Amino acid sequence: MEKVYVLRYMNGEKSVVGKIIGFSEKYDEIITAGERAYKELTGEKKFYWTSDHGNIVRFYGKNGKILTLQISKEKFDSDWVMNHMFGVK
Repeated sequence: MEKVYVLRYMNGEKSVVGKIIGFSEKYDEIITAGERAYKELTGEKKFYWTSDHGNIVRFYGKNGKILTLQISKEKFDSDWVMNHMFGVK
């Protein structure tokens, strides 16, 4: 069983479960995906996801709502794929 880094997007301040918008075995790749998502959601040209941010970044999107990007490390197996990618429990 492998572990993967998962990038989730949450819309709203009280959102607990996020939509998966990326996953990778490499932490650097998921950080880059998070930076790109942030730039797209805010319209800002520069953003660097540093260790100061930890695994969660909260910010105001173009629409004025609070948005969240979160990185987590998860066990990657066939159950994970069926549950997260296809909604089968």
